[in-house]
Amino acid sequence: MADPTIYAVKNKRDHIDRLYEIANLAKIGAAATNTVLNLDHLDSAQCTLWEVIYTLASEGIEIAEMEKKGT
Repeated sequence: MADPTIYAVKNKRDHIDRLYEIANLAKIGAAATNTVLNLDHLDSAQCTLWEVIYTLASEGIEIAEMEKKGT
């Protein structure tokens, strides 16, 4: 099977690392939301999308970290 990344990185990532990555990508997406399209409510909808992705990832991180600590 092909390497899942174009980078030659051999670091192991667990589910918590992946959730942090999703949360960080949501932050980047929210910061990069800048469009010249003239569509009603597009900015609001895009920001809401990124907020929901970030919230879900953050909740997943909290749950995973609590389980990892055994609480």
